[in-house]
Amino acid sequence: MYKTISLFGKTVSDAQIDIVNKYAGKIEAINVDLGSKVDKGDVLLVQELQDVNAELLKAQARYREADATASKNDTEYSADYYKYKADYELAQLNFERYKKLHDMGAVSKLEYDKITQVMVNAKAAYESLAEQKMYDGIPAELYAKEQVAERRYQEFVLLQNKKNDMILKAPRAGVISYRNAEVGSYAPAGTKLLTITDNSGFYVDCAISEYDAAVLVAGSSISAEIESLGKSFPGEIVFVSPSKGENDRTYTARIKLFAQTETIKAGMFARSELKFLQKDAALYVNKDVIVDKNGKKYIFVVTDSGKLEQREVKTGLRNDVEIEIVSGLNDGETIAIDNLSRLRQGLEIQTAGSKGDSV
Repeated sequence: MYKTISLFGKTVSDAQIDIVNKYAGKIEAINVDLGSKVDKGDVLLVQELQDVNAELLKAQARYREADATASKNDTEYSADYYKYKADYELAQLNFERYKKLHDMGAVSKLEYDKITQVMVNAKAAYESLAEQKMYDGIPAELYAKEQVAERRYQEFVLLQNKKNDMILKAPRAGVISYRNAEVGSYAPAGTKLLTITDNSGFYVDCAISEYDAAVLVAGSSISAEIESLGKSFPGEIVFVSPSKGENDRTYTARIKLFAQTETIKAGMFARSELKFLQKDAALYVNKDVIVDKNGKKYIFVVTDSGKLEQREVKTGLRNDVEIEIVSGLNDGETIAIDNLSRLRQGLEIQTAGSKGDSV
């Protein structure tokens, strides 16, 4: 039992990419026109860069200033840390010495209080650096300066990116199929300026039924005839949708064409046909001889006595013309094939031709 699936659709190019400006501005240069062939990375269009260059230099200066300040602060912090630590250790030694002398009555209370104050001040200065809150292992005083420098750097990077985005380059090879830009004109952000069409390859998307979706398999070889060219081109089924589309409620099969020719254009009507074996051995009849009643399927079988028997059958596989009979009918039996609406159980008939005209 064979099944033939007919596929219809229009050719679609591998890619069609719209070139849209991210930032508003005047157009300073255009390097392409309709039909121009471009390669990936080619500069297509340049917006006016005078203002962004000035902003970039300003941001760079701010970053360098903040970075220098952070570096200077780091050096000063390290120097102060070791100085205050040494001062505190010395003050602590002097305090211990004066404390013993004071306890012995060798120094006055005034001298003892003065050395105590020196030790307290030294300790406070040292601990102000040594006991700061840490962020990622960095003292708060240094971390704050480094964060300012990092913020300035990110501002500089953003402006660099802005400048790069105002120089529009081709994301892939192709042909310019749309142009809406002129030198000196102002382009608001989000304007579709150019379109690149990649005609290096084509595919055909075909709407298919659920019966066809159940049997089509990605990887199957197939040829597609393009009617306007009068030629067939080899291809392959590369995709069969796993679910119905939300809008048209149909399945989709995509055919990838292997042709490398400039004669194919996007939007050309293409048709394909795929025939494959559904089952090595099957008992099947023309689907038009099946009678549906109350959700059950029947066939009128001609008995040996020449009368009709309305017999319930179970069906299986189907194609555009035939349907498999799983049970209820035997090979070699004669069935009615027309005037079905006028037939009934037990009706006596005469067959056209010999009795050998059978399933």
